[in-house]
Amino acid sequence: MKCITLLQKPRYKLIALLGSVGILFLFPVIQTLPQGLHNLDVWFEVITPLNVILYFTFALLFGILLALQIYRWKHPHCRLRSATAGTVGTFTGVFIGQCASCLSITSLFLPVGVTTFLIQYNSFFMSLSIFMLIVGIYFLDGFKE
Repeated sequence: MKCITLLQKPRYKLIALLGSVGILFLFPVIQTLPQGLHNLDVWFEVITPLNVILYFTFALLFGILLALQIYRWKHPHCRLRSATAGTVGTFTGVFIGQCASCLSITSLFLPVGVTTFLIQYNSFFMSLSIFMLIVGIYFLDGFKE
């Protein structure tokens, strides 16, 4: 698979690693930003085990998608399709709250009722954003030989 071959190159392995680690640190900060960063410990206390798995899966796929996208930018002669689905998946995943007591940054832009709905069904929306990241990797030919 192209993503495995690409990640064997030290440069793109580092990009994927930095992207994944970066989103692992940035994700909780964005989630607790409207309430203040002093609530960061609450985020880690109340997040459910399912959301922890989704959180790490999202971060891993984000790093892979980032490395593939940078490879595409560096090699414009490659015939790779657009990864718009991955971009949408990234924004969806980052802006959906992962814990019930945390208002995400979405609460600054949407009414409270909509934000509450998104938080109530956060596992579904996070799964959807992970699916869109996988579609983005597919569009970047990450699953081809």
